[in-house]
Amino acid sequence: FTVQSLDMEQKLPITWRQNVYLIFKEAVNNVARHSGASRVEINLHRADGHFQMVIRDNGRGMNTVRKKTGHGLKNMQMRAQRLNGQLTLQNGEGTEVRLSVKMV
Repeated sequence: FTVQSLDMEQKLPITWRQNVYLIFKEAVNNVARHSGASRVEINLHRADGHFQMVIRDNGRGMNTVRKKTGHGLKNMQMRAQRLNGQLTLQNGEGTEVRLSVKMV
């Protein structure tokens, strides 16, 4: 693991922190439960009034053909919308989940 401080000077609202945490938790849970990955990278970055979280694994990627029975991805999208942010998923050799939010 490599850890770098975000140097967050401003205290963020509890609802903002909860939504970011729950997106993070669901993304990491998906890696652990479904990906078969041997490595996961987690990057939290803040610059120029924007916050970005990227969670990337080297697993088998998401099965886009399989019928989706859970609510995890839908909940992640809903939480990103609550933050007025954007959540993107890239699938291929592994999966990347990216949350981008303009900080107020």
